[in-house]
Amino acid sequence: MKKLEVIQTVENSVSSIYSREDVINIINMIDETKNITVTDIGAIIDKIIDQLQTSRLVDVESAEFEVNYNRQIELTDVNVDFDLVRETIENNLDELVNGEDLVTLERGE
Repeated sequence: MKKLEVIQTVENSVSSIYSREDVINIINMIDETKNITVTDIGAIIDKIIDQLQTSRLVDVESAEFEVNYNRQIELTDVNVDFDLVRETIENNLDELVNGEDLVTLERGE
């Protein structure tokens, strides 16, 4: 049961030694934290990697080349879309913290 369901059950029950208000106050003091496991973190990491692998991280338009003294072409500079990396990580961690179904996350849906 979730905290809200317990409160609703108490509100609809017969009083005992403690009043309904006492019990509801006690329940409200319960901290609703989500336990994130190593498996959860692994699932999020896998999902982030999958999303980044299918994204265009390298800006090929920004690539700069030079011809060296052996007449070989060298890549001298290229931009990476770190905003996309940040956004992907933030979105996936937000799903984890806000209770997204981890089975769905593991399947990559």
